Amino acid sequence: MKRIALLAALLAFVLNAGAQPTIEIGLLTTTHVLFTSDLTYVDISSPEYIKASVVNASKNMLAIKAKTEFAFTTTVSALEANGTMHTFYVRYNPDPSVLLIDTRTQSQSSSATLNTQIRPEDQAAAPQAQQAAPQASEQQPPKSSRKKDKDASAGAPTAPATGVSVTGSQTSNFGRVNAPTLEEVMRKGQEIFHITDKSYRLEANVINVYAYSDVTYVVISIENKSDIGYEAGDAQFTVENRRNRKQLATDKSVWPKSSYGSLSCAPNSRTMVGYTLPKQTLQKNEVLKIYIYEKGGTRNLFLTLSDKDVNYAVSPI
Repeated sequence: MKRIALLAALLAFVLNAGAQPTIEIGLLTTTHVLFTSDLTYVDISSPEYIKASVVNASKNMLAIKAKTEFAFTTTVSALEANGTMHTFYVRYNPDPSVLLIDTRTQSQSSSATLNTQIRPEDQAAAPQAQQAAPQASEQQPPKSSRKKDKDASAGAPTAPATGVSVTGSQTSNFGRVNAPTLEEVMRKGQEIFHITDKSYRLEANVINVYAYSDVTYVVISIENKSDIGYEAGDAQFTVENRRNRKQLATDKSVWPKSSYGSLSCAPNSRTMVGYTLPKQTLQKNEVLKIYIYEKGGTRNLFLTLSDKDVNYAVSPI
């Protein structure tokens, strides 16, 4: 009976091991693992045999390589900023068959319904109605960040508009009678023109930043000038130290309260998305980074808002 129980336990272990994702690594090759959001924690069970590091240029990528040959199975674990935990079995193979593992394709179907709408927090927990706008919103924005020419906004994307994809629904005013909705904010013309990233025949722009009471509004547009469709999940927001990028432990993820629109864009078209964030104020050495990751691809886009862009944001009404 003891032998049967032991065999049953061994069989269960083997079956579970087969279900667990496995990474093969070698001495002369590097295996990369792509994740949906930035990595905040990585654990290596056998650091004397394995080295793993987060790629600085793209913090959602993990590079793994063997330090020496080994004949056993070990593990590597990684925690994403969105709370998803991954654990992989790691085995040595001098000639790994797979050098790129994309975890985003595994969760693409389950996350698709979340990309168009992040529900606002419980309105019952919202602060009292009609709070006064923060003092920073009463100040004049820097001349470099706002364009005074009224005609300049004529060609700016609006929501909704022909050729611009906007999906989802956001009508909450966070318990305040006069607080504007994202849909209303996104109908305003473009006022910011200097926060942009042009890569892969894609152009991402932060076109407006507003502040109202304890809410910060950020509106992003993406123009796809290529013949390949662009599909992306929700943007990732992080407050970072602009001077020392090695101190990743000081970075702070910012979770949107709600969103309206989509970052996915058909070939040769344009789309818009708006986010509401908890009230943001930055120190002079801090920036608000926006990371936009392509699902199942590497066409990632990055936008950077300075302390002046955020602290001098004006009210949308």
